[in-house]
Parts: sequence; structure tokens; C-alpha cells
Amino acid sequence: MIKKLTGTILPLSFVALVNAQECFDEAVYLTTPMKEFVVHGDGTVSHLRTGLMWKQCLQGTSGDQCQTGEASLLTWEQAFTELKAVNQDGFGGHNDWRLPNAKELSSIIEYGCHDPALNITAFPNMTSNKVWSSTPLGGDMSTTAHQLRSWFADYGEGEITFLNADRVTQKHAVHLVRGAQ
Repeated sequence: MIKKLTGTILPLSFVALVNAQECFDEAVYLTTPMKEFVVHGDGTVSHLRTGLMWKQCLQGTSGDQCQTGEASLLTWEQAFTELKAVNQDGFGGHNDWRLPNAKELSSIIEYGCHDPALNITAFPNMTSNKVWSSTPLGGDMSTTAHQLRSWFADYGEGEITFLNADRVTQKHAVHLVRGAQ
């Protein structure tokens, strides 16, 4: 059973800050409880289970609750241009930010919720955007279709997919990560 949450406190310190997020009843185990994250207060979040550090906000948004700006929707190539700028600026004191691979994106998906399917205490004001991964489609890379497609995360539905992931024409959000690969 799914129930709509509006500003209530969930178990495991999972606070609903975005009115649209829906989660399963309290009896269902959440896949990304807050105990797995450390919010550093500088725009970064560490995921203890994977050892990865994430930007707390999508590119284009900022603030302690990611409340300023709007998520930048970029082609895959534009995402790498944006990544270069973030590393030149040394966001959070680091210059080794990168586009996450599909497996890394799946590690922060909250499979007990949707709209967005993320822990919104660790990643506040996250929208239900599609987010690029660095993982190419794979398969027969000799075909143009495979060369121009990549996997992405759908933060709304909580899935990793490659449908409508044309790197040249599609525009998705960017959520940067650093650390183990």
C-alpha cells in the first residue's frame, strides 16, 4: 500500500521535505536509510555503504536544501563540459568529480519511495529528473545507435534504464560523484 506523505517524519530519520514524494507503509524496509549517509554541510554527502561522495544537489541547484536555481538539463557531451568546470572550481575542495556509472546511481535509489526515489534528507529538494550515467549502452558498439546511447537513472520512478538515452539529442540532469569506481 502506498500513501502520500506531506511533511511527516518517516522511520529511520527519513524526512519528507518534498510534498510529492510517496513511500510504502512504515513496515517496508527503506533501501537507503539516513544511517548510510553523512551530510558534510559543504554541499557534499558521503554514502558509507559504497564509499562514494556525492554532490548533494543536482547541477544547476545549490543552497543548504538545494533550493536555489533549477536542475540543468544537458546533453551527455554538455554534462562533461559542466563536469570540467566543476573540477576547475574545486567544488567542496575536490577536483576529481565525475559522472557516476549506472551501478553507482542505483546505489542511492530509494526503492521504497518514488517522486523522487531518493533519500530526501541526504538529497533535499531532489526532483524526479532523469540523470545521466557514464555507462554506455554496450552490446554491438559498431552500430551508431549503441555508440550514441548511455544508461541513466530515473529519480522519479527509481530505475536505471537506457530508453530515450540518445547522448546527442536527449537532455538529462547531472548528479556528480567522486571516489571509488
